[in-house]
Amino acid sequence: MDDVIVVGAGPAGNNTALGLATRGHAVTVIDWRHDIGDKLCTGLVGRECIRRFPIDPEHVLREPRSAMVMAPGAPGVLFEANTSPACIVDRVAYVASFAHRAQDAGAVYLLGQRVQQIIPQRHGVTVVTDRGTRQARALVLASG
Repeated sequence: MDDVIVVGAGPAGNNTALGLATRGHAVTVIDWRHDIGDKLCTGLVGRECIRRFPIDPEHVLREPRSAMVMAPGAPGVLFEANTSPACIVDRVAYVASFAHRAQDAGAVYLLGQRVQQIIPQRHGVTVVTDRGTRQARALVLASG
């Protein structure tokens, strides 16, 4: 029996798994996707996010200090700053890096499995997927 099952291998699920696994909990992450991080999502990440969830510098593609806001039929408005308020990152690599660190800490990833049923029980939960059943003391839904 796992301590925790995390449903969803996106940023929230991977970081939850990382935090739990580094504290010694037996964690299993289940996601229907076969590849971690391939969910369509912007690569523009604010400094606050990067401060809370550090990124490997090789995943930072650009650190813009300006942006042009455009609207149909109107002139663009240029915003400039002395420092970059955000980074443009390789989002797939950024999200996958959390999963790799969680796996290094002991988390188990079951990819390509769809959760079909969650059954609360007196002392935990049973999760039924299209490939089998897992039990845990707790469940985190991080499926978006």
